[in-house]
Amino acid sequence: MIHKKCFTSPTSTPIIRYMFGAHIKDTKKRPKIEFIGGNILSKTPFGPNNSQNIRSVDTRAIEAEFDAKISLYHGPGEKLVEHHILSLPTQDEVDDTIFKKIVKDFLIEIGVDASMTWVAARHSDTDCCHAHIALCRVQQKYGSDGNPSYYGLLSDRNDFERGMEAVRIVEQKYGLTSVRFPGENENNRNQASIIRAIGKSVLSTELSNLSEFAHAMAKRGVEIKASLKTDGRIAGLSYRLNFDDGRWISGSTVMGTKMTFGALRKALGYIPSRDNPTLGLGLLPKPPTVAAFRRAKQVSFGILANVESLSPSAKKIFKAYPGLYLAKRGANYLGGLKITLNLYPAAANSGHSNRYLWADLVNFITRQMLKLLKTCFRDTNFKVHDITGDTGLATTLISVPDVSKSRTPEILSNAMALFNQDKFKADLEIILTEITKEEPSPPTTEPLHIGITQEPRLSKLR
Repeated sequence: MIHKKCFTSPTSTPIIRYMFGAHIKDTKKRPKIEFIGGNILSKTPFGPNNSQNIRSVDTRAIEAEFDAKISLYHGPGEKLVEHHILSLPTQDEVDDTIFKKIVKDFLIEIGVDASMTWVAARHSDTDCCHAHIALCRVQQKYGSDGNPSYYGLLSDRNDFERGMEAVRIVEQKYGLTSVRFPGENENNRNQASIIRAIGKSVLSTELSNLSEFAHAMAKRGVEIKASLKTDGRIAGLSYRLNFDDGRWISGSTVMGTKMTFGALRKALGYIPSRDNPTLGLGLLPKPPTVAAFRRAKQVSFGILANVESLSPSAKKIFKAYPGLYLAKRGANYLGGLKITLNLYPAAANSGHSNRYLWADLVNFITRQMLKLLKTCFRDTNFKVHDITGDTGLATTLISVPDVSKSRTPEILSNAMALFNQDKFKADLEIILTEITKEEPSPPTTEPLHIGITQEPRLSKLR
């Protein structure tokens, strides 16, 4: 089975009308389209043939259900409705009932829950039977007390990989033929985005030279290879994720401004006698051992305060300092810190057979993290929100490797020690004061020393 994510839209209308052939130009397609269903109240949009023997269709009821869900979202995101296609190979045949179950299980695997709205239609106008899916990304989020808090968006990070993994799982469950996605270029682009994110995280730490950068990337599962000019000097760098389908991607493709050899040489310094062995060059190459690349489960928390009116300089402040977060909630704003946890499974939990155990573990850590953050900040003006998948101007990333049941108490204990600090709380109050000032703040050369953005403090969680 093949999954393809086509496009996104701020409204449901273009996707739903295309799916069901509601446009006049698509009237000939309608006999080969069938309503599969979804988690909506509306029934099939198709009616009887009209006087011209054309199948009638009315998608307004389905669109209204999507619009109602969209109206609950008050954030800055505009990609609110996604269009997905699941295609079966010619040798696989399933009825509409089974196809609906396949679609539902696929959506669950990519993170869709009961609070979200989706609908699917089966198309039989090609050699391969396929389903079109309209998915509203608006998702119920929960506060630190475990009760519904607000509506955010389903995360679209690494959506290509998540879709591929979901397809493999569904194939096994329903005995479908495994078909690899033919779009190698798209896969390359997605791997480049993952390497870019890892590189940004590594470059945000204190590094003394190019060798330290290579070692840090190796720990995150990224291999580095140098290409040479005819005179033996380094021409450029390529990167590869250390897993079965990892591909070599040039530094200019990953991030031309920061991850080419020239950019790294300028930022970190380069001494051939020191750095060439680390890059696998010279008579005595000593490249670092590259860890296996493991995809993390991302969970985001916002330590945020209600802001009724922004100071003239507030948005500049949020753009200037890493880790600050700003989002609109109705007529007001929420401002403070956004903290994203990258939870990497221990080897024992990484296989498909243990995916439900891993999901339960992440959910448990999320709930406990919300509880301890609520405890840490109960005496402040800030409240804790689960904003996983939401957008913001900035984020602070914390990587936690080898998450297992046995390590969970240690992870939570370290988090409690990190966040339950008077200095950290005082910095948050400074943020609130700065963003609510009536007059713009004068420019400063010294950054705000927010505890969560300091790498030494984050090391407690590693």
